[in-house]
Amino acid sequence: RAMAALACLLPSLTLLHGQAPAKESTPAFDPGVLYAEGYRPANEEMLLLPEAERKSRALALFYRGRMHESNLDTEKALKDYAKVLKADPGNVALARRVAQIHADADRKKEAEQVLKTSLKANPGRYSPYLNLSDFHLIYARKPEEALRYARQAVEKFPNEPRAHAKLIELY
Repeated sequence: RAMAALACLLPSLTLLHGQAPAKESTPAFDPGVLYAEGYRPANEEMLLLPEAERKSRALALFYRGRMHESNLDTEKALKDYAKVLKADPGNVALARRVAQIHADADRKKEAEQVLKTSLKANPGRYSPYLNLSDFHLIYARKPEEALRYARQAVEKFPNEPRAHAKLIELY
């Protein structure tokens, strides 16, 4: 059955790629013919706005990066994640993950740079400060720097309990 299904799909696949179909195995109904006869552009209401297109490309790159990461190909994942961060610098969680991958590969300068870029892109959020604090405590082994970033988080966001919790944790 699988071979029969594949044989039915083969002509439609070749039509989509501009090749002539095999004459001896053309099925009675070939959905590929419907698409190969002519290309029609999408209706205007189906087109994405530039911002939506940027976001959809970033999302596709993110999931491709996740796929590479699950296949243990962190270098390809980092390339995709870097493109996502360029398109969406406000993604603090992804910046933290990229920094973690760099730090695990003993590229601490790159990891710190990613986190500092995230901080610059998100001045109104407390989490980039805590990410830098964690980085300096865990990877860079600089508890005084970790404490400095935790203090900055508390100073700038005095009503944020997680910033206070990080500061208490460091003392």
